[in-house]
Amino acid sequence: MEELNTNNEQLPIEPKPVVRPPLLKLLCILTFIGSGLQLVSNLNCALFYEETVQGVKDNKLPAFLLPLKPEILHLLSAGRNFFAINFILYTASVIGAYYMWKLFKKGFHIYTISQIIIILITIYYFKELGIPFEAILFSGMYVAFYAMNLKAMK
Repeated sequence: MEELNTNNEQLPIEPKPVVRPPLLKLLCILTFIGSGLQLVSNLNCALFYEETVQGVKDNKLPAFLLPLKPEILHLLSAGRNFFAINFILYTASVIGAYYMWKLFKKGFHIYTISQIIIILITIYYFKELGIPFEAILFSGMYVAFYAMNLKAMK
């Protein structure tokens, strides 16, 4: 609604500036970077799965990754679907962070659900490794820090 000044002219109402808490801003930026890189990496592995596996088997890895070849092959043993599912989940994670950046609570729920499913998918595909406590702790910290900012969201 526009206000009238003393000359009966309408004055535009200035929108209130968005006040994003600094912790929320930091968390969103870190999520854009981390989940964004995971999104790209998982998409690459899903689209070029056979080529990636063959490249690792043929030692076409950067020198610093050669000592990790057995672990990389074990990760790749999960198959193309693992990477496709993770691509979708990390996309949801980035979307959740975007909504939280815009101060919408639904972003928190999207982010949290995607993080829980990422952990469950990892447990499902790598049963022999047991429960990934580090991933649970790391994701749990992010969810807790995001939850601390829920009052700033609508």
